[in-house]
Amino acid sequence: MDIFMRILASEAANLCLKTMATGGLYLTGGIAQKILPLFTQATFMEHFIEKGRFKDILKRIPVWINQSQRTPLEGAAAQAIKLL
Repeated sequence: MDIFMRILASEAANLCLKTMATGGLYLTGGIAQKILPLFTQATFMEHFIEKGRFKDILKRIPVWINQSQRTPLEGAAAQAIKLL
């Protein structure tokens, strides 16, 4: 799991840098919910900000874990409302 968390953190940081998502990163889905205790360990954030000269940017990006089981349903409902 340590390797998975390192890769997830690194790729999440890459995505934030590619899109300049300085407002925050939301991790969602069943896997994130099931391994929630692993996010409280320092490993994820250490590897998330480990991007050399971009470290200062990544330190300022908040990371949230979405724990709602209803997120897919709420997203589908929001899209349906737009179609009306």
